[in-house]
Amino acid sequence: MPAMDRKNFGFSLIELLIAMVLVAILAAIAIPGYQALIKGSRITSMTNTLLSDIRLARSEAIKRQERSALCRSDNPTAVSPSCGGTANDWSDGWLVYVAGPTNLSNPLIYNAATDVLLKVGLPAELGITIKTDADADLALQFNGDGSSGEIDVAVYAICDDRDGDGDLDKAYGRQVNVSLVGRGSATDNVLSCDAPT
Repeated sequence: MPAMDRKNFGFSLIELLIAMVLVAILAAIAIPGYQALIKGSRITSMTNTLLSDIRLARSEAIKRQERSALCRSDNPTAVSPSCGGTANDWSDGWLVYVAGPTNLSNPLIYNAATDVLLKVGLPAELGITIKTDADADLALQFNGDGSSGEIDVAVYAICDDRDGDGDLDKAYGRQVNVSLVGRGSATDNVLSCDAPT
């Protein structure tokens, strides 16, 4: 019987090391891009959530022919949430509510006894901030016709520290504008991440 040729199948140690080096190089290139994609997605998601809640408050004001509002809150998930928190900072969350008939004198402060709580805006993900201008510092209200109760366009900037230098980066942020007629829109043109005007 003739002897059979034995051939070795598989990778040599050198081939395996070369493949591992190539995988490491590709991972080093892809991971930062993937992280930037995730951070951008979080900013977009937070922007869409805020814009959706603004539209909810406006539509409820029109539907009920009553004033509605969003107010910043530092305890939105509490059993008895309230308006409050740090000035111009909506990062901790917000409340969406319709002002009850006995709260029409001050609809910018949520009153659990008389107001109808529609929705709770949860705190922003770690690293994301939501800052607003002075016009919508504590709250944003809507009249029964859907118009904004503000004296100027309300501006919200949603930003993060993308480059890790300790400063918020407006180049990667999003901005929500609410016009005097109450319409909300989002844009990539962020004027300022700290105190948008």
